[in-house]
Amino acid sequence: MSPLGTPASCCCCPRRRRPPPSRTSSLEGKELTLQELPEDILLDVLSWVPKRDLIHHCRLVCKRWRYLVDLPVVWKRKCERLGFPLEQLEGGLLDWRVFFFSLCKRNFLRNVCGRAGLRYWELRPADWMADWMPEDVPRGFKRHLLKIFKKKKKSPLPDTVWTCFVPTWHQDRGLRFFVKKRQRITLKDKGIPNWMMDEMKPNIIVKDWYFNVDNSHYQLTVKLLSCDDQVLQDCCKMFEVREQEPTVEEWREVSYIFENYPPGVRYVDFEHRVGWRSEVKVTNSSVVVDLV
Repeated sequence: MSPLGTPASCCCCPRRRRPPPSRTSSLEGKELTLQELPEDILLDVLSWVPKRDLIHHCRLVCKRWRYLVDLPVVWKRKCERLGFPLEQLEGGLLDWRVFFFSLCKRNFLRNVCGRAGLRYWELRPADWMADWMPEDVPRGFKRHLLKIFKKKKKSPLPDTVWTCFVPTWHQDRGLRFFVKKRQRITLKDKGIPNWMMDEMKPNIIVKDWYFNVDNSHYQLTVKLLSCDDQVLQDCCKMFEVREQEPTVEEWREVSYIFENYPPGVRYVDFEHRVGWRSEVKVTNSSVVVDLV
């Protein structure tokens, strides 16, 4: 017994030593900031941030965040989380960020300018009196069109578009009905999983170009459908021009954004409808799902 009343250690008994404090115990009660997180955890956190905030906000925080945002692993993880099959792309892909943004800007409609004839389009009604056909944009028309829009400060038809769809009428019996063409988009087949449409609800951007002439009727109808073809949300843009109204023949763009729609969207129906004897031309249609 030592003079202080504490048991003395002998040579036979090893001296009791306190275990060294662990790293977890040293962090208990301490609030960690994002700067103190390990790099791998911070990369995973950044991969959940929407793409606009990554580019316009997170990348400007500091040099370290700019370096991390520019790393391919952030954009690769975003692509994996969206459910895209990446096994075949990993070998020859150079820039995952470019690939991610290309996925976000994909046009889900096919044959939008008529270069493949009427392929991928369903004609409604399938009547012998009316039909659709592709037509080339007249030569020299775009130069004249640029002057029109330059004065009005509008954007003309893109220079890459040189064909369009026009209705054809085989008989003239004085009847008035509408000829339609439709294309259905199955979102799951385009790589958009069901959980994304139900939980994230990305904006669906619809655009179309039509050529306006006198005494014509043009209608664009887009519907968001469930798995049992119930209409969850729709948009109808209708334009009718009478001869009494002075108009300028020009290409015009129609656009609409679906947002805050109910869960359960599985299909997108895109439909053109043109009135009897109308000479409306349509081209460069697009349906884009704006992924985060």
